[in-house]
Amino acid sequence: MLRIILFFFITLNASVAAQQLQSLKIIKTKYDSIAKVNKEEYLLALNENNQNKIIAAQNKIIEAGFKRTADYKKAVEDFLNNQKLAAPSNLPIDSSKTEIRASYSLGLERLYKEVHSFISKNIDVGSSEYDAASSKIHFFVQNDNTLFIEKVEGTDSNFNRIALLAFLMTEGTWTSASQYGRNVKSKFVLPVTLKLE
Repeated sequence: MLRIILFFFITLNASVAAQQLQSLKIIKTKYDSIAKVNKEEYLLALNENNQNKIIAAQNKIIEAGFKRTADYKKAVEDFLNNQKLAAPSNLPIDSSKTEIRASYSLGLERLYKEVHSFISKNIDVGSSEYDAASSKIHFFVQNDNTLFIEKVEGTDSNFNRIALLAFLMTEGTWTSASQYGRNVKSKFVLPVTLKLE
């Protein structure tokens, strides 16, 4: 009976984590769409050389940016708070005996590109606030292919939040490591540094 309850609890937590990641991606899609429409309105106002429309379009862009930031912040806080309900699995980590390493479906190079792209689109790169911003995301790929964020290190809490959000918004999926024919958890550290181009 205890095994059934434990299995149900673990399955429920994996399902909640997947739903949370999906809702983060829905927020991103929503604000990408809003940003596209606002940019088109702004460019149209510029072409018409209509100062009232230009100011209105700029205000829409600024307002959408504030709303996006607030929604993203709440979504990350919700993810981390709900994650506390599901502690990382207690299966041991022994990478020397790992037969198959945990992997990201689109490859690690693509992971870094996705994270960098998201960050560059969602912060003011001209701001001195982020001149030398960097973070390290410590996470586990659990034995059920889900992620557990252990901690995010960095000197700037806003950048840490954006870096974590960028990581959670990636398009690919993770596959657990395998050891002796069983899935096991494995730990990763993802360094995220702001690159000015």
